[in-house]
Amino acid sequence: MASVTSSAARKKARDHAAALLDAEDAERRRREQERKRRITEAAADIAGIDVEIEELTAKIEQLRADSGRLLASIVADGVSPEQAAAMTGRELRQVRAAVKATAGAGRPPAKAKPRVRVAAEKAAA
Repeated sequence: MASVTSSAARKKARDHAAALLDAEDAERRRREQERKRRITEAAADIAGIDVEIEELTAKIEQLRADSGRLLASIVADGVSPEQAAAMTGRELRQVRAAVKATAGAGRPPAKAKPRVRVAAEKAAA
């Protein structure tokens, strides 16, 4: 029977234990890298969504202002606020507020005309 010295057996056990620990460390590093990637991607996605929200909010405000100007222009064309409210499905107070806001802007409302969407807007919608 071949005899193994105690120092050789210890070395073999140390090497085996070190290999197991190295494998565990590698797996832990891989999991940590994956976690870090998920977190950074989520943070980047949140930043992108926040920018998109700001852009959409600005667009909504612009569309509301356009709508208010168009309501005021309908009234400026001689339609009563009550009729304008009935035609557009708005409340009378909304029509009056639009007329007041346009009058407060210091310039008379333009004549009512349908809004023509440009091709770029259609493509974006």
